[in-house]
Amino acid sequence: MAIPSQPPSPEQATRRLSADDLVVIVFAFFGLAGSIFLVLLTTAPPIMISLLLATGIAAFVYKFLGGIQGASIVVGTLKLGGTMAALVGLALIINPRLEESLALHLINDEMLLGQWRWVYARGGWEGHLVFTKDGKGQLQFTGSESEWINKVDGTKEEKHLFDLKNGKAWLTRRRELRLETDVHDYKYNRDFRLVGTAPLILVPAFRGDLRQEPGSPTDQWGMMIYKWPPNQ
Repeated sequence: MAIPSQPPSPEQATRRLSADDLVVIVFAFFGLAGSIFLVLLTTAPPIMISLLLATGIAAFVYKFLGGIQGASIVVGTLKLGGTMAALVGLALIINPRLEESLALHLINDEMLLGQWRWVYARGGWEGHLVFTKDGKGQLQFTGSESEWINKVDGTKEEKHLFDLKNGKAWLTRRRELRLETDVHDYKYNRDFRLVGTAPLILVPAFRGDLRQEPGSPTDQWGMMIYKWPPNQ
């Protein structure tokens, strides 16, 4: 005689995940993991990351923290309720914080490799820097800068000003670039070392100041560089 099986206790029943629970967990994982992936490995806009992160949070809140059916939000002339209200509301809360923390950034230092245009608009200077890596993976660069002089016939004459060599670069936080380089000054026939007073910040070109060594604290250079050609 078979012994009838006992029905599961309430505690055992609550331990089992239903199909709805699994769907919610998948959406939550997709939102949270997807947002982390976009932050670390892409330059996706913050609003896209915010929507993914809000999807993950809203999924958990909806299923496991009592529901969000009573939520509502008004965006312009559009009024949303329930899950959509929670999703949009979370995205709007998260997005400004992400914009502040992410700003513009490079995915990795490989994006720094190649040619960058170096301009100094006030002096009419223009040149380039070329970034490579040495055998140990250290970023290095060379470059040159020229001054363009307007001639009476309407043409421009290039006057070579500086050569840069033995340059070293460090990219931190994917948006801060520190530079050091030896410089030969053709105008005064002198050599000196340039070092960054602070990292150049990507805004979206790298901009910042460098100072001469040896030299006085006032011997500072302003530098702005951007990738060239732009589609590299």
